[in-house]
Amino acid sequence: MAEKTVDLICNKMESKSPAVPSQPSSGANEPKGLRERFRKFFQDRGEILCDCEMVQRKEVDDFLREGKMKKLQDILHRTRLGKGTCQGGFCAFRLLGVLHESGLAKGDSNDALKKFLEERWRGRRPILWGTSIREEELLESIYKGVFNL
Repeated sequence: MAEKTVDLICNKMESKSPAVPSQPSSGANEPKGLRERFRKFFQDRGEILCDCEMVQRKEVDDFLREGKMKKLQDILHRTRLGKGTCQGGFCAFRLLGVLHESGLAKGDSNDALKKFLEERWRGRRPILWGTSIREEELLESIYKGVFNL
């Protein structure tokens, strides 16, 4: 698909299409250690809590072991969980499940989830339009239906 796109762009620009290498890159132009970091990431891949930002449960567990969490936002800022496209719509409840399992969820988890969602809503509400309104309605129906919020 990428090759066809480049060919189309080159035709529009009346330019010669660049040659596409037939063999995978030797890695000579990659930043040092990048290939090894990717390999390690995919070998160690465990449970993914946030699909948008690819935050693994292992990252959250490591942060919790450090004992630096004072409030839910600390985890979100440290790991980027809830900062992706869905803005926590599909991962906030997973995080609260982890906190509940580890005994760190203070009080009712649904109250914490509701506060989190209200905070995210405040930031998104002014810019909702078109497709983003439909996405927000989907998240609202999920949380109202599944968690009775």
